[in-house]
Amino acid sequence: MKITEPDVLTAIESGKKVTAIKLLRQSRGIDLAQAKQLIDEHCGDITPANRSVDGKPPSAGSPLLLAIGLLFVGYFLYQLILA
Repeated sequence: MKITEPDVLTAIESGKKVTAIKLLRQSRGIDLAQAKQLIDEHCGDITPANRSVDGKPPSAGSPLLLAIGLLFVGYFLYQLILA
């Protein structure tokens, strides 16, 4: 089912998914799960703010995980040298 409600579309474009879900529930009289599913499906058709232009998710988590991993390795090596 396509979302055509202008207020819901405006909320989605503004990045306010929770508001969009509330508005969709009110306008269609559907439950939370259905509204969330429709919003998620619709957001898959457009470029969300949290995705890059090429459609791939940002890789900000990878450098962070690498840094955390290196901290653990460094800590264990430090403990090994002291022991």
